[in-house]
Amino acid sequence: LEPRSLLAKAAASRAAENDDDDDHLGLSRRRRRLKPQQQGTSSSRRRKNQKPVPVRSVAVASDASRLVCGDDQADAYSFQRGSSLKTYDLEHVIEAAHCDGSGRTFILKTAISPDAQLLVTTSSDKTAKLWRLPPPRYDDQAPPPAMMNFALERTLAQHQRWVWDACFSADSAYLVTASSDHSARLWDLHSGAAIRYYSGHTLAVTCCALNDSSA
Repeated sequence: LEPRSLLAKAAASRAAENDDDDDHLGLSRRRRRLKPQQQGTSSSRRRKNQKPVPVRSVAVASDASRLVCGDDQADAYSFQRGSSLKTYDLEHVIEAAHCDGSGRTFILKTAISPDAQLLVTTSSDKTAKLWRLPPPRYDDQAPPPAMMNFALERTLAQHQRWVWDACFSADSAYLVTASSDHSARLWDLHSGAAIRYYSGHTLAVTCCALNDSSA
């Protein structure tokens, strides 16, 4: 290996040994100097005179009606497919979807349920949040009720460290989350209860998958 590759490999090894969330993401010291976020703070104000914010995750609905991305300032952007079916237009921003008061909270994963009715965002604030997605709407349609307009439906908050990944069951009734606390959990989304706990890992669990399709 080239010296540079050896250094990168050594750095990755140290990150794994330390099980440090910042090292897993490769965050710079610049992030540690960011001012604390406030829930609901305007994105435009927070980003004034700042460089573009990296997008951490993108999710596309199973019917391709919308896509949602989450960024390193914990904002989630929803884009609806345009009437031409060739473009996606910004329809809503969930500002400061997660906030732990540290000044460096960010979204790690976004996923849309198979029935395209729920959005999950996972974060460095140790939680996963479920948001109610409205049905796709076009110019000649009335807006959906406020309770269906990207409303926060539930916060799943049993993990002890960052929640890196999440995936829905085929029927959109269950969710699996993976965390730096060395565990994964299976959640019943109707009750919000963690009904199964998967332990035994010695390092961070950073991704998960669920195959429960009847096909």
